[in-house]
Amino acid sequence: MGTKWSSAPSKMQTIEEKTFYHSGLAEVVVPGNIRTIGDYAFNNCANLKNVIIMNGTQSIGSLAFYSCDNLEYIHLPDSVEIIRAEAFMDCVSLQEFDYPMNWTEATFDWSNYDLFRGCESLTEVTVPEGVAVMPNGAFAGSDCLENAT
Repeated sequence: MGTKWSSAPSKMQTIEEKTFYHSGLAEVVVPGNIRTIGDYAFNNCANLKNVIIMNGTQSIGSLAFYSCDNLEYIHLPDSVEIIRAEAFMDCVSLQEFDYPMNWTEATFDWSNYDLFRGCESLTEVTVPEGVAVMPNGAFAGSDCLENAT
């Protein structure tokens, strides 16, 4: 059984690349003072089940949560503006994530492809009322996605 990480020094603004790579964390609450989650930051955390990112975080790096096999839920706040390629790829147990209200095509560039590729348990996505555009390539390679409403 893993542990929970939920605090950071108030001046800390970045979770650097590979900070928690392959750690035993089971739950993560990213405090609002963290603006950037670096590439591979939580990559391959096999015990990780829940991630709550508090409002204030603006950027999630490439492969940040790649291959977190037991990740079931992730909360993405409206403050998230940039999510890099394959951020949640191969999170085979991911069932639910909170779709940020401010996601627009302009927010993303070509590098956001395959965010959810290999997320076998993610079969449905609900886009909140008021979201005008789904980002380019966000669900490319999501072979099990059956319904987007």
